[in-house]
Amino acid sequence: MLAQRIINMPLTVIGSAVSDVFLPSSIAANRDNRLASQVQQLFSALASLIFPSAILLFFTAPDLFQVIFGKDWRVAGEIVSWLAPMLAIQFLVNPVSRIFITIERQDLALLFQTLLLTSRFSGLTLAYVMNFSLIQSVIVFSFASVLGYFSYMLAISSYVGIRVIDIVGCLLSNIFGAIALTVIGSVFYIFELFNVSGILVYFLLSLIVLMFNLSNFKNENI
Repeated sequence: MLAQRIINMPLTVIGSAVSDVFLPSSIAANRDNRLASQVQQLFSALASLIFPSAILLFFTAPDLFQVIFGKDWRVAGEIVSWLAPMLAIQFLVNPVSRIFITIERQDLALLFQTLLLTSRFSGLTLAYVMNFSLIQSVIVFSFASVLGYFSYMLAISSYVGIRVIDIVGCLLSNIFGAIALTVIGSVFYIFELFNVSGILVYFLLSLIVLMFNLSNFKNENI
């Protein structure tokens, strides 16, 4: 519960804000035949925001939870670490899933939510049958969720006319970019370059990447 509250609070606030703005703007974009462009740009902006944070959590969450909440809560940090991939793709999909309201296909939204629920339940069932440990069960649950959300993302992209290769390319470029930021931040931290914290450098570089992606938006798409 602690892990879920800590990681969901900021993601819920940002995701809800994006969703509230995206829905009316997507309706206008659909009328002007620029919905695909808007969705692809939003995916890119959200990816540049979440992937650096998710990768940082993946590597540092156990230590962060131990420092902040005490050594007894380190396992909560381990849970957050393995849930980070699921949280990243969930953050990408949830705001854009409003697209099914825009194109008046709520039946498809129900279908993919059902498939997502099924994939998660199947993962937990497998963990129970195989008698997995807590962390192993979390890993299986996270992996099943990633598959479900990725299918959801591909369905959204298909219905608005975005090629699969473009979506995959967007995700990979942002993932590799976040990994590069992690390496640079680690170098600053290990060698204490300019006496600047590696984490501070990491977030400053992440902010630069995010602002670059946002600058690619047309005014009517913001």
